[in-house]
Amino acid sequence: MEPTIIGAVLAGGRGLRFGGQDKGLLSLLGRPLHEWVINRLRPQVSSLCVVAPEPPTWLANYDDLRFISDQAVSDEPIGPAGALLSVLKSNKANQDSLVMTATIDAPFLPTGFVSKLFSEIRVGDDAVLPVVNGRLQPAFGLWRTSASTEVQQCVHEKDYALHIIARRVGARVVHFQDDQNSFFNINTQEDLIDAERIASGWD
Repeated sequence: MEPTIIGAVLAGGRGLRFGGQDKGLLSLLGRPLHEWVINRLRPQVSSLCVVAPEPPTWLANYDDLRFISDQAVSDEPIGPAGALLSVLKSNKANQDSLVMTATIDAPFLPTGFVSKLFSEIRVGDDAVLPVVNGRLQPAFGLWRTSASTEVQQCVHEKDYALHIIARRVGARVVHFQDDQNSFFNINTQEDLIDAERIASGWD
């Protein structure tokens, strides 16, 4: 039986170095960033959702994407930890499902990445995360929905950093050797220029 893997695009961050613009609307080789990310993730998962404080305007372009609102603390967003907690809680009723997180600013997610992580998960593991060239990439993780209880506790104790949450749930790590591009994320104008160069020789 094929596993139910819910892809969750974390889209709550604002591009402060892009004038506060929604990063999903940034243009990469004439295509919006949300299109790059969704097209890379969609074939690897059973269904897709977008997690953000408010529905992004580009969500209307898709009829198969569910919106999930970020978990906030005292009405203030808490970043990726809030997004992770929200998507895990919203799918907790299906204890056999898994959640694959990815960020809206990383357009080059590898083909087969999700299946690689899934092949490494074991009974008792709450999460599997990649270590790429020796560096943990906690925003790109495969999580059991049952991890929501421990993630909720982390948030209650104000441990919002994903690498701390991963450690507390005892996440398994999988080592990848990468060409530095697959998990490239766009935070600055210089990053966007580099992404154009990467995409020109890749897409």
